[in-house]
Parts: sequence; C-alpha cells; structure tokens
Amino acid sequence: MLLFSFGLREIPVDTHVARVGTRLGLLRPGAPFEELHDTMLALARPGEELELHLNLLRHGRRTCFARAPVCARCELARSCPRVGVA
Repeated sequence: MLLFSFGLREIPVDTHVARVGTRLGLLRPGAPFEELHDTMLALARPGEELELHLNLLRHGRRTCFARAPVCARCELARSCPRVGVA
C-alpha cells in the first residue's frame, strides 16, 4: 500500500518476488522477509521500486514457477545460476 497508494520508497516482497530474487542470487536463501525487503530496497534505484517489484512478480507468475520453472524460455537465463542446475 505504501508503494502503490502513496508512492513511497518501498518494495513489497511476496513469494514470487522472493523466489525469483533468490534464484537469481540477489537474495540470501532462507532469509527472513524483513531481510529480503531491505535487500530488494537497497538494489532498487530510487523511483524504480514499482517497476522492479512488478517485473519480478510477473516473471515469477509467467516463467519462474515454484515447482517447474520454464528455464528454456526465460529472458533472464544468462543471469541465472539455476539454469545450469535445472
């Protein structure tokens, strides 16, 4: 709500954002959501929080699924350490 309604410098971290961020090596696996939030906020340039959140959310819903990610059609495959594993 702080980001969407008030335009404040915040990044909501839901399961999709956490999963994609962790798989890309941006976030520490098993970290508490407070740490995930703080790390994501530190990664985002001021004013780009909404775009980062929405893009990670969309990617988690369309490509980087929890149980069966579609790495073959992933636009981020070159940056993803998981691709060599999956």
